[in-house]
Amino acid sequence: MSRVGYASYYKKRTGMMNDGCAVFVRKCKFDVVSYRIVEYFVAAGTSMDRDQIGQILRLLIINGDFNIEPLSYIYTYITESSVYLRGLPRNELSGQGASGGPCVQADNILPSAAKIGRDSMFIDEKAPRKAVDRDFFTHPLRLASVYHHFNENGEKEVSTYHKDVANPDFIFYSIEKKKADDMATQVYEVPELRLLRRLGLPGLTILRKTLGPWPNRYVPSDHIPLVADFILTKTS
Repeated sequence: MSRVGYASYYKKRTGMMNDGCAVFVRKCKFDVVSYRIVEYFVAAGTSMDRDQIGQILRLLIINGDFNIEPLSYIYTYITESSVYLRGLPRNELSGQGASGGPCVQADNILPSAAKIGRDSMFIDEKAPRKAVDRDFFTHPLRLASVYHHFNENGEKEVSTYHKDVANPDFIFYSIEKKKADDMATQVYEVPELRLLRRLGLPGLTILRKTLGPWPNRYVPSDHIPLVADFILTKTS
């Protein structure tokens, strides 16, 4: 990738896993001003006992296979900056599993060893802390999805199709604000970052008539790419 002008950032998964996460940045388009590795394994026997990792590069465009479905509780947390977990069945958070299950235990979501508060920020042990509802989780980012998750016929978009059909892949980008009414949600973009266009995702009806389940001779992965063009404007 470096021969064609990309800087590469790679982080191997923790534990005995051999795979990992790679991010490629076009050097003629972006300068990486900040880079951070995130390891999600905190402690065995908690909800953070998986050998998952992440990478954070500024500018703020977040993308990947999130293993969630559109409009699920976790999706709402990302796009609306908050979620109230009390009484929610654990199996329903991602929108991918069966319904029901035991209720979410907030202390298992963020064990104390993670040193992260309910506002998704690292805890400053020396600073005074406000009393907050232990079941209410927030984050400071204002994000919107590049995709709307339904096509013009009202059919769900599909980004992975094998034995199951789902849409766990997303591109989120930073925005100024959102305003919802009875008909739709209006996204107000920041001047520095605007979504220009995206490559549409198919619905299940057209896939059954054409490519069929993946991978196959035409689609080498069980996921198809998400592609979007942004306009990035340098501020004075």
